[in-house]
Amino acid sequence: MTELQKKAILAIKRLNLRGVLGTRFGLSFDKHGFAVCPFHTENKPSFHVRQSENENWRWRCFGCGESGDYIDFRRQWDNVNFHEALRLICSEEHIDLDAGYPVANQADSAVAFTYTDTKGIPLYRVKKIAPKRFYFERFAEGRWLPGLAGVSRTLYNLPALLDAKEVFLLEGEKDCETVRQLGFVATTMGSKNSWKKEFAIFFKDKDVNVCLDVGNEADAERIAKDIEAVASNVRILKLPGLEQREQDITDWLEKMTGQPHEEKANSLRKVVSETPARSKPADPSPAPLAESIADFQARAVKERDIFMRYWLEREGLTILAGEQKTGKSLLALNLAISVALGREFLGFEVPLERRVLLIEQEISTASMKDRIGKMLLSTQPEQLKDRLFFPTARDSWWKLTRPADRTDLALMIRQRDIDLVIFDPLSTFHDKKENDNADMGLICEYLAGLMRTCHVAVFVVHHFGKPSQEERYGSYKMRGASILGDRPDAIITSTRLPEKYQRTPFPQPFENYAQLKFTLRNDEAPDPIVVERNSENLWYRRYDLPGFLGKKILPSMVAEIVRHNGGSCLQTEVMRALEEIASRRIAFEAIAEARRAGLVKAQPLPGKGSPLLLVLPENFEGSSVCEGVA
Repeated sequence: MTELQKKAILAIKRLNLRGVLGTRFGLSFDKHGFAVCPFHTENKPSFHVRQSENENWRWRCFGCGESGDYIDFRRQWDNVNFHEALRLICSEEHIDLDAGYPVANQADSAVAFTYTDTKGIPLYRVKKIAPKRFYFERFAEGRWLPGLAGVSRTLYNLPALLDAKEVFLLEGEKDCETVRQLGFVATTMGSKNSWKKEFAIFFKDKDVNVCLDVGNEADAERIAKDIEAVASNVRILKLPGLEQREQDITDWLEKMTGQPHEEKANSLRKVVSETPARSKPADPSPAPLAESIADFQARAVKERDIFMRYWLEREGLTILAGEQKTGKSLLALNLAISVALGREFLGFEVPLERRVLLIEQEISTASMKDRIGKMLLSTQPEQLKDRLFFPTARDSWWKLTRPADRTDLALMIRQRDIDLVIFDPLSTFHDKKENDNADMGLICEYLAGLMRTCHVAVFVVHHFGKPSQEERYGSYKMRGASILGDRPDAIITSTRLPEKYQRTPFPQPFENYAQLKFTLRNDEAPDPIVVERNSENLWYRRYDLPGFLGKKILPSMVAEIVRHNGGSCLQTEVMRALEEIASRRIAFEAIAEARRAGLVKAQPLPGKGSPLLLVLPENFEGSSVCEGVA
């Protein structure tokens, strides 16, 4: 890159980006420098522009995560590469990019190549001032305007391409015009980097001769693969006598100076006839979009790979959410070690040893080492050497919204052949709005893609939201958008024990106990459990708490409470009695089941709140109270 080019780039970076984007592209900025992002759909402005301390202007979208300078903006807006965007901006701003390229003086004498739609209506054109020097203009409002804003790239000479049986696919508009003079139909996408897979449909049932510049053989192979599924025949031509890089079909034909067009055409036809067509794919027809129930049942699928029965499996998402200070991170670390060693965890079977990656972003490295040291008092770290992994230390947190971090994460998973990835806590891994379903949907989609492409299980630690006046249950207690409760395959909620248990003598401090409840998508959920944390080694185990919330209540228990109260009792009194040994939800479900079974009848009473009186039927024979608790 020349010094003049470097100066041109610096001049572009110091253009008032807010003014340029507002004038040329219609972006409307508020007083804080925010506008609606032109690259994705959004209702609230998340596209921000600012000038840094070195006087360079940059933009960043907090919604889609894209960022850069004006050149990066034009690359996305016009769908061009860096050099095309650079020259496009220079032509608009009258910046000399390099010696001999005074845009303002030579623009009128530039050779223009016009791209049209299928009916021949102009869409845009590329104006070439000299080899490798060009800029784009779009046709709008009856005139040519700078840039390709709002215009999709297409193929050159499109109407003729659609009518032709045989076509040459080349790498430049000038090449197309040279070949067309010989009586052939030719097209181009402009450059090898401008090819799109969707262009292949234009070559359906045609004989296609792909002839790119020398040195671009790999790109010719890539493009031919896209075309061969729909074309009748595809050939990749190699022109004899061309050896220097970037030489093209025009250079080849110019070597025949003095020969008539007919002889040049025959020479090109001979190259085509001597080049064998590529073999067609085994089955070019598209796969059916739907299958019968018989085919569906007969189709072989991979068996589920269960890491922990039954709430942790490969390509499954589990979220552990809970109140503050209920030991979620310690539980996650216990889980990581147990899965890595293939040993039972909280009474749940872990059939095999697995390779676990734990990314913890809430506590310091020193605290993490201290915790692991306590947990491994009875375990040799060598047993976990090739089983439990942590990311190498870095200056910033991992963000699932950053493309570079996503790439590094996938690479780390493949390098270590990871089975389970643990993210703790979720809030540190993104810069989105947690209460926005669209934002959290992007996070969920990325996690789903990570599980499918890397074939891993994902375990996420999350927090409950702030207490609200309206009581919430299960996953709805989680902080943020409701989609976080809809997507997981398993949700575990961790809460403190009810206050009534504070009077119960426990071996460990009361805050070392928590209750875990399970919600599973694909299996029957285990009963809720109480867990106890050992203060010395920080390990959790199940704790058998008499009368714990997880005990099931038989409908006969409801009838016995009503009988004990003389054959009739307010439903609120029955609820109060049952809540001593069960949660409010389980108590309410037991009463409803007793009513459906005819063990009690409900009579509405007048008064505030429409109270119900539960009454025994006349034929009630009674049952043993000891049968009431399962």
